[in-house]
Amino acid sequence: MAPEASAARTSMVRYAVITAVLGAAFTALGPVLGDLSALTRAAVPAAALMVVCPPVAAYLVARREGTLRAWVAVLHRWRAPWWAWVVAAVLMPAVVVLSTCAPAGTPDPLPVGGVLALVAVFLVSATLENAGWSAFALPRMALLATPLVTGVLIGVFWALWHVVPYAQGGHSASWIAGQCVFTVVLRVLLVQLSVRSGNLMWPAVVAHASYNVAWAASPGAGTAYDPWVASAWTTAAALALLATAPRGARDRWPASAGVTPPR
Repeated sequence: MAPEASAARTSMVRYAVITAVLGAAFTALGPVLGDLSALTRAAVPAAALMVVCPPVAAYLVARREGTLRAWVAVLHRWRAPWWAWVVAAVLMPAVVVLSTCAPAGTPDPLPVGGVLALVAVFLVSATLENAGWSAFALPRMALLATPLVTGVLIGVFWALWHVVPYAQGGHSASWIAGQCVFTVVLRVLLVQLSVRSGNLMWPAVVAHASYNVAWAASPGAGTAYDPWVASAWTTAAALALLATAPRGARDRWPASAGVTPPR
């Protein structure tokens, strides 16, 4: 294995271990702290505060390996093609709408102020998560796997990381299984969106946040949402991104635009 790839693998193992350990601490505290419905409208367990774990892990590992400045540089880059912002803002809310069946007696639609509050909350949480998954992990995974494989690998870890919070949210085993499938496919889509945008984090942040906002604002505060249907629609969207990618984009990474891999 090349020295750069070996260093990247070590870096990702450290990142995964720290993220998992810190996440476990939050899931242990979750039942004690209750839920975050006052902020999120939907029934989200306090374990969701583990969104701080990916950036903390990224900071600790980047500082150790001497790539802290390069990681921060990725956070500052935001100029993406116009179409990437449109897809990021519209696609996942459309998936939520197509995956939700409004129950009888659904309460009145959420007021504009409530929607804006959700936008603020979920933009912060999506930024924190993707500072780890997109800004830190992707440049290193570029040395280890293709974009498609990277999306699957990060997605599987991301899904497993969420299993306990999903259970603490009171969801059934079938719901959790479906949401785990959705989580993997969503990460594949977010990776493609980042790659197609020139290895940027922010389109993934917007897509991730827009999904959460649409889910929390949906009828019954997310209770009418079907993750299996969402998985099917998100798979179709990810396949469409792959099908329209420039030749070879599924199998190789574009130039990293100044991101320094670990040494």
